[in-house]
Amino acid sequence: MGPCVHASEDRDGWPPRGRPFIGYPRTYGKLVQGTNINASTLLATDYLNHFNEIVMLLELTPSMPDCLDEARAWRPLSYEEHFRTGVLSDRSLIIAAYDHCPPDVRDPFDETVGMITERLAEGLQEIGDLLSADRQPLMAHTVETVTGEVRQLIDLASALIHGGDQALTQGAIDAVISRRDGQAAADPQADDAVLDQDAIDALFG
Repeated sequence: MGPCVHASEDRDGWPPRGRPFIGYPRTYGKLVQGTNINASTLLATDYLNHFNEIVMLLELTPSMPDCLDEARAWRPLSYEEHFRTGVLSDRSLIIAAYDHCPPDVRDPFDETVGMITERLAEGLQEIGDLLSADRQPLMAHTVETVTGEVRQLIDLASALIHGGDQALTQGAIDAVISRRDGQAAADPQADDAVLDQDAIDALFG
């Protein structure tokens, strides 16, 4: 099977900009058959458990404020770190396959993971401030908002892992970025300004 050649640059600056990175997605697509790794995208959904864990803790915070301390102890892990420290028998293959993930999947996937991590960090600060100020009703509302947004982003990441439509997925990601930057359309119901569940469902075909 021939390699996939592209000129992307990962977050550690490798390969150097302009140098092609050679991956073997088709070869790895065969190697991962019978595992929990998607043979098309070469990604595994188990990574999303890392984020589902803290979302569930935050959802418990309004009724169990002590859960916030546990949530604060959570630390984001990269895809490789999550599996390297895990117990899955296929973890070495999962990490190796990630290096050969097609760039049109890996780039938006990494971007989505970055947005999840950023929103969680912001949300923890917002919720903690409201809890300290004893503003329980507003804190509960903020928890609902934060966890709802994060779950939508997790759904997007899941769609990418399962090989969802790339253009539709990127459009949803762009909508989140636009909205977060205050550049969304004035009409809150505009298709390019709102990340709704129907759009996410469509990514799964």
